[in-house]
Amino acid sequence: MKMRKLAALCLSAILVLPTGCSGLEQQEGESNMGTNFEQNSSAVSSPEPEEPVCDFVQPGDGVSLGTWMWNAMDILQVEEALGFLTEHHVTEVYVSLLKSISKEKYRTFIGAAAEKGIRVALIGADTEWATQEGQESFDSFLQWFTEYQESCETDTQKFYGLHMDVEPHQLPLWTTEPEAARAGYMEFVRKSQAYCRGQGVLLELDIPFWFDGFTVEDEGEEMSLAEFCIRRADTVLLMSYRDNAPAVFECGWPEFTLAEKYGKKLILAVETGKIYEEINITFHHLGTRALYEEMRRLREIVDTTDGLGEIGYAIHYYDSWRKLPPDGHPKGDDYPYAD
Repeated sequence: MKMRKLAALCLSAILVLPTGCSGLEQQEGESNMGTNFEQNSSAVSSPEPEEPVCDFVQPGDGVSLGTWMWNAMDILQVEEALGFLTEHHVTEVYVSLLKSISKEKYRTFIGAAAEKGIRVALIGADTEWATQEGQESFDSFLQWFTEYQESCETDTQKFYGLHMDVEPHQLPLWTTEPEAARAGYMEFVRKSQAYCRGQGVLLELDIPFWFDGFTVEDEGEEMSLAEFCIRRADTVLLMSYRDNAPAVFECGWPEFTLAEKYGKKLILAVETGKIYEEINITFHHLGTRALYEEMRRLREIVDTTDGLGEIGYAIHYYDSWRKLPPDGHPKGDDYPYAD
């Protein structure tokens, strides 16, 4: 396994030299070489860089590409949103809940997306749901989902699942009482799993890749928190936020092995928002040119590594992604890296 990984990483790092640069030929009978050179050289100008193309996932190849719509108002711009999503070969969208938007508007967007081959899940993202105090809010969210699904006249208008982006490490309790915080999160996952099974929809969990560093107990078995999530969910999305393909891929261990063990899907995700941490985790200042190149490299590494189960991809998030320039946003005074 390690040799295959190393070979894939080395292969993806091979540089491809530019071609098509030809010298100027002297024409027969020309005597004024200086003038001729100036005329010819002025005609040979550097071509404009091509617009980056998101082509690492192709329609019909059976590989998913997802993105988050945190601003639920985006679903009201059906033609604009679906135009971007189809152009970039997105296959699934995670949409947030805004109760001021009617269920009819959600049905319209989801139905139109289905016609384009795009499925839609509902985001759940209240960290308080991992606490006892947050259960009333969580129950209200689940009740809205139940009522929405029942209001749909066709299956193409329904959400395919719940996409839970509940991050317990954002709770103060994670620092003061870490075991209690993890226990509360596990109860949230169990409740979500039971609900989704009852509804006949998928449960997806967003987790940081470092959840494998915490030991918990589930049904009398000790395991990592990452394994618990993979065991309980249908799909786990790793927030494998790094700015290069090999680093993103490395975030997937040991979750690759665990997903294969349980026969579950694993999604590798990258970041485009303006988020600065100790090391760079975003393509915000790098742009779509670098983003798509690294995603192509990542796909190659995944496809040439044996022993992996079903792997999908995701780009966080719709609004920042669609506004990302080819060569990135300018670095401001708050840019923290030395490069």
